[in-house]
Amino acid sequence: MLALLAAGAAWMLTGLKALQWPADLPNGGLNLPLQIKVFLAAVVIARLVTTVLRIPAWVVVTLFAVACALASGHGAAIPALMVVSLSWAVTGRLVLRLLGLRRPPEGWQALLAGAGFFATLVEVLAARPWHQPWTWLIVLLLPVVVARRETSAVLAELREAFDAARRPLAQRAGWLDAAIAAVATIYVAVAYLPEIGYDALAMHLFAIHQLETRHAWSFDAQTYIWAVMPMLGDWVFAMPYMLGGETAARLANVGFLFGIAAMIRVLVLWAGGNERGTRWAVLVFLSTPLTFTEGSSLFIESVWAAFTVAAVASLARAYTESEEGARELLPCALFVGFALAAKAITLTLLPLLGLGLLLGGRSWLKRRALRLLGLGVLVVIVVGGIPYLKAWRVTDNPVFPFFNGVFRSPLFPPRNFESASLFGKGVSWDLPYRVVFHVERFLEATVGAGGFQWLLLIVPAVLALTFARRGRALALAAFGFAALVLAFQSVSYLRYVFPTFVLFAAVAGVALSPQEGLPRLVPQALMIGAFAAVVLNLLFFGSGSPYRDLALHTVFDRTARQQWLRERAPIREAVDTVNTLNIRRLPVALLAPPGAVSGVGGPLDADALTVNYWFNLKFTKAILDAANHPQALAGVLHASQVEYVILDGGWPRAGRDALNSITEPVSRHGGLAIRRLALRYRFNEELLKDPGFESAGAWSLPEGSRGTAGAMTVTVTAPSVQAVPVHPGRRYLNTIEIACDEPAPARIQINWVDAQGAFIKADIQVIECTNLPSTESMEVTAPQSAAQALVYASAHTARPVTFKRNSFRQ
Repeated sequence: MLALLAAGAAWMLTGLKALQWPADLPNGGLNLPLQIKVFLAAVVIARLVTTVLRIPAWVVVTLFAVACALASGHGAAIPALMVVSLSWAVTGRLVLRLLGLRRPPEGWQALLAGAGFFATLVEVLAARPWHQPWTWLIVLLLPVVVARRETSAVLAELREAFDAARRPLAQRAGWLDAAIAAVATIYVAVAYLPEIGYDALAMHLFAIHQLETRHAWSFDAQTYIWAVMPMLGDWVFAMPYMLGGETAARLANVGFLFGIAAMIRVLVLWAGGNERGTRWAVLVFLSTPLTFTEGSSLFIESVWAAFTVAAVASLARAYTESEEGARELLPCALFVGFALAAKAITLTLLPLLGLGLLLGGRSWLKRRALRLLGLGVLVVIVVGGIPYLKAWRVTDNPVFPFFNGVFRSPLFPPRNFESASLFGKGVSWDLPYRVVFHVERFLEATVGAGGFQWLLLIVPAVLALTFARRGRALALAAFGFAALVLAFQSVSYLRYVFPTFVLFAAVAGVALSPQEGLPRLVPQALMIGAFAAVVLNLLFFGSGSPYRDLALHTVFDRTARQQWLRERAPIREAVDTVNTLNIRRLPVALLAPPGAVSGVGGPLDADALTVNYWFNLKFTKAILDAANHPQALAGVLHASQVEYVILDGGWPRAGRDALNSITEPVSRHGGLAIRRLALRYRFNEELLKDPGFESAGAWSLPEGSRGTAGAMTVTVTAPSVQAVPVHPGRRYLNTIEIACDEPAPARIQINWVDAQGAFIKADIQVIECTNLPSTESMEVTAPQSAAQALVYASAHTARPVTFKRNSFRQ
């Protein structure tokens, strides 16, 4: 066993020796000495505060979060999270009681059950235009006010947790708590920085921002291929986003990781570990660069992993001998359903969970748990099946766009979507080494992102637990490894096996607890391996994160934060500018090289038309085909109703030249340019017959109006009108050319009517007419129920006005 530990350490040293130091460190090791000093100071301060003031480490982290909120100007985030968390906890207790759980649920169970319940509610109602901050505030406060007994119980448990954590700690455990608190403060501080991650700006932040600004989510799989995929994680973040903005959503993401840490403690104790082992397990988990990757950007794996690990923990408890143990099956089913609704990769875990149930077959028969098993299957289908049913209804493919060779949705080519082109698939014997030193094959990251614990701690820990015959811990290890193997059969991507990292952290915690029957030097060797793994993890902490520079000072300096954002993600400033200009919320085209952050929308108020086959097949193909041809490119943008374009300097030169020839410059933001489609291309299709009044017949000619070749003289009581069909939501340009013998007011007027001819509204602009010919224009947008536009040639009074031309273009 010691030989294996030595071999793992030697293999790790070989990999470390091959690195270029400090170039291979995140951000090239820039400011590393200062970061080390700050971290060590944070550990010492946390230790002093917890010891002198006798307050728990989690309270220290909470106070730090409040300080960051006040210093960064995001004060609304903390109250928003308090309301959301209290509502989740109260509602979760009610849901779990409804499922037959007799004992009071633990905090993590109640929070997850409540979060999943409300996220499911958002999912069901997402297409309805009902989502506004005040409506969700009322909905979230309702259970808190109505279920006052449960609210009191939640607050009482919070006080009890505070009091219990104040008991005297062993010196070593105290330093472990201080180290955990110091690492946790990094997560909290980064949550106060603006979002700059690609996936978050492309999908997760974008979706919840659309829900907040448009009050609904369209499930438009033609504009966004991912629009009908399981999105429960996004809907979880939507609630804090509604009440507290982007920072509240990012803090909620971190909160789910802290919730996973609480579940790691439960698993370690269940598998035979002690409190010191739980602390080591949590420290290993939080120090892992992949965990920081998930926590620093608005990914949804934190939510998905929380539901998945909660299901495993509930299933583990269901194996207890008491009758109450079987009642954990329904909470387990609920969490499995939530995990399915959050991420389709959960389907690979179902065989493992089913196997776990089969292994307890006799136990379930003895405890008459078959009815609970049947109800559990029903819960999984009902809760987890919602997004798949919706995808089937919208696209004819329940797992769109995957397996489209089987389901053949017309919205995607009839082939099976292949996601393994970048990262491959399958496992190999040297996987613990490769996920550290060749992690680019498993993640968009650099050396170290997979965590250094695999060779230094995890493999030796499993061997030690095998020797010590710790069956429960080995069951967790087997489940985690099997989950990894099954997921890697589809694509070898580390974010898709994040729950495996959680389970193996718990396994390590058991091994780091006192174990009988092990050689005397093994526990010390494991402890050294754990310490080395944590140190190396922290050195490479940002290797998979967009926040690899750990610019934590910008949290407390607004000017520095704005400058940092301009340098790191100028797309955020560009999007803010477009949101201000694009008052009609027309689609915005983002032209950037593949994978560039500047090519995704983030908090864009309008639809984001991204040149990426993963987002919009039709638009991407049309843009790439027309990119170097100005007239064709203008046609594509016009057909897509695009007025504003965000252009990345990395777009091919010929394409930039073509775009520049058909657009007008608006502003620049770093390497990005905002451009506006020229007026001649925005409205280039005439819809009126005879806009120049050259012949009779196209325009109505009421009594009192006079028509001659090339002119129409009208008054307010004798206008000339022409009806044209229109499309709801589309923009139109009405341009008139007028002249008068005597000064008189004239109108640009459009009356909108529906398919039955019923009046909807009128758009009118009054202008002054003189004896000099003048041209005036008015841009209009057809109302949602409009079928026709009645285009008027009309004066504003009884004084006559002569129209030389009346144009209505789209």
